[in-house]
Amino acid sequence: MAYGVALAVCAIVLASALYYILPADPNCYKPIGCLKEGVRVTYVKPVFTISPYFRSYVNGTNLLFVNGSGSFYSFYEYASRVFNSQSESQVSSSNGMPPPRFITTNLEMLSSKVVLDKWTEVGDNFTESPILLETLTSIVPSVKTITDIDVNEGALFSNGIRTTDVLVLGHEEYVTDFEYSQFAEFVATGGKIVAVDGNTFYAKVNYSAQTNMETFVAGHGLEFNGTAAWQSASSPFDNMSTNWFGSIFLPEPSLGEEIYVDFAVVNHSGPIPGSRIFYGYNFRHWDVNFVTNFTGTDVLATFYDLARYYGVAAYYAPTSVPIDVYCHHYRQGVSCSFGIFGEYLLLKGDRDAKNALAAMVIRDV
Repeated sequence: MAYGVALAVCAIVLASALYYILPADPNCYKPIGCLKEGVRVTYVKPVFTISPYFRSYVNGTNLLFVNGSGSFYSFYEYASRVFNSQSESQVSSSNGMPPPRFITTNLEMLSSKVVLDKWTEVGDNFTESPILLETLTSIVPSVKTITDIDVNEGALFSNGIRTTDVLVLGHEEYVTDFEYSQFAEFVATGGKIVAVDGNTFYAKVNYSAQTNMETFVAGHGLEFNGTAAWQSASSPFDNMSTNWFGSIFLPEPSLGEEIYVDFAVVNHSGPIPGSRIFYGYNFRHWDVNFVTNFTGTDVLATFYDLARYYGVAAYYAPTSVPIDVYCHHYRQGVSCSFGIFGEYLLLKGDRDAKNALAAMVIRDV
């Protein structure tokens, strides 16, 4: 018996030694597991979202009306002032047509040159370092990078066949009609989307490859038809996103002042390891998505906050608006989302956020 025990101990020691001595499988991320052989992972750089933010803020300076900055956000501020000076009856939309009073000035702000050399937009900071891509390649080294422009030109399919298996999205706020339809078709045909940030698929733009310009169409309480802009409650993608993506952007007025994230309690039947994740970061979240379709949806974790309880750790409650990490099954594929702005956590070096990303990319959900 002692001999057998000794052999077992030797086997364990040998296995442990080999684990550290032999070359690691590049498709394996130790805390989570290994990506299945042949699974292709692609990161989509959200240039249609980075660009209007970048045109609005540089080094923390608001460029409102500076040299015709070409910023959607400059126009949003301008439009707000105009509409606040008008009565509600004067600015309401009717059957999608401009109302009697609408904006026809400063419309050049609704077209923006697409920026290709910037990466992460977090709190109006633009980095040369693609934090989401860097984190992703530390999990799965072989990651292809494409941009919104590529998706808009049909890069997700070749002769009707998907060109990749897992799409990782960052701050994918602005998309074209065709790009959006490609994301939906990608999931419908068996692909997996992992959206690391909230504020996903909120606004519509058009893109011209000839001029490398994107032009605002709808969202943010406005619509634009090329000659005039007017107030509108239009959320161009919400109904479709509820169907296939499972969540929509939560408008800021609904958030009040109480959305803080301290940690998320994990559903143990899901792919994310641990019992709590993202612990120890008390910060306000504005750009969040909330689940609007629980049919075929697996909630992987639910966010909680302590701030509303004045820091008394003995008590905790869900965030004032329910925000979940989830995966929503649609036809042959699945859409997963952090719900919150996960890149913020990755930028802070949060290991739990990295493990959650790895689990959603690598594991079956």
